Amino acid sequence: MAFCSVQLLAFLSAFALLVCDTAAGLASGLAGSLALAAAAVLGAVAQVLGLQSLNALHKESPSYLFN
Repeated sequence: MAFCSVQLLAFLSAFALLVCDTAAGLASGLAGSLALAAAAVLGAVAQVLGLQSLNALHKESPSYLFN
């Protein structure tokens, strides 16, 4: 009887690890897709607004910062 419960525990542990790994893979893929979509939207908004760069200080930076 004890051997059966050890086998059941091993099976459930392996199953739990597989479910956990699958959930982590799905969450990682979703995060990557959302980051890509956010970058695309931000790039489109910048293009519509006519921004040359997302950093406004590229062209006009105060000279006292670099002395």
